[in-house]
Amino acid sequence: MECFVTALYSVSLSMSAFFQNNLLLRKACNSSVPFGECTEGEAHAQHVVSTIYSWKAAIQYTIPVVIIILAGSSKNYSITLAALLMCQAVLVGRIGGEYAVSYLFMRFKFKWYEVEYSYFAAYKMLTIFFGTLFSVTVLSHRLKINDAIIGYIACTFDILAAVCYVFANEPWQLYIIPLIDFFHGTALTISTSLTSKIVENEKLGRLNSVQGLMSTFMSFILVSLYSATYNLTFEYLPGAVFLLNIILTFPLLIIFMIIYCKCKHMWTAKEITQS
Repeated sequence: MECFVTALYSVSLSMSAFFQNNLLLRKACNSSVPFGECTEGEAHAQHVVSTIYSWKAAIQYTIPVVIIILAGSSKNYSITLAALLMCQAVLVGRIGGEYAVSYLFMRFKFKWYEVEYSYFAAYKMLTIFFGTLFSVTVLSHRLKINDAIIGYIACTFDILAAVCYVFANEPWQLYIIPLIDFFHGTALTISTSLTSKIVENEKLGRLNSVQGLMSTFMSFILVSLYSATYNLTFEYLPGAVFLLNIILTFPLLIIFMIIYCKCKHMWTAKEITQS
C-alpha cells in the first residue's frame, strides 16, 4: 500500500509542477510566439517563473501550517522519532523543490518542451513506482532487510542521481538517470514506515499532525530555496540546483545508518510482540 501512495504522490506532484510551469512560461513568453517555443525570451521567462516559485510557497503553505498548529500535536517523542520526522520533512520538501525546477531545467538546457518532457516524466514515474514496489515487497517483506538499511541505500542512489543531473550534457543521458534513481521516493516511504513502528497505534493521529506540520514547513522552505537557487544559477550552470539534492540527502544518509545501529533491536522486539 505504501508504494502505491508514494507513486501517486510523485505522479501528482510531477504533473502539477509541469502544468503550472508550462502555464507560467506561456504567460511570461511573448504571446505571438507559437506555444512551446520561447527561444529569444527563454531566459527572461524562466527568471519570471522561478521568481514566482520562490515566494509562491510562502502563500501556498502558510494556511496549512496554521491549521496543523491549531489542531495540536504531541511532544512525547524520542530523539529517534524526531530525527525520522525531520528526514521525512526534508524528503518531502526536496522532492517538491526538485519537481518545481525539473521542467525549467530540461527546457532551458536540452530544449525539451511539452511533448519531450511528458515522455520523460512518464518514464520516470514508472521507474519510481517499480523501484518503490521492489523496495517494499522484495527488500523489506521478502528479504527482511531492515528499513533503515533500505533508506540508506535509497539515499545513496539519490545522491548518485543528483550528480548525474549536474553533469548531464546530452538528452539520452537523462533517460539513464531514472534507472540510477530507481529508489527515488523509497526513502520517504521507509521513513514513514519507521515512524509507524516506533509510535503506538493510539498515537498515530497525533503523529500525523506533527508529520504534516514539519513536512509543510520544510516544503515552504525548500521549494523557495530550489526556485531561488535555480533563478540565480541556470544561465551559468543549469544543473547546479541539483547540488541541493546532495547537500540535503547526505545528512539523511548518516541518520539512517545511526538509526540502524542504535535502534535495530527496537523494531525486531516489536514485531515479535505483535506476532
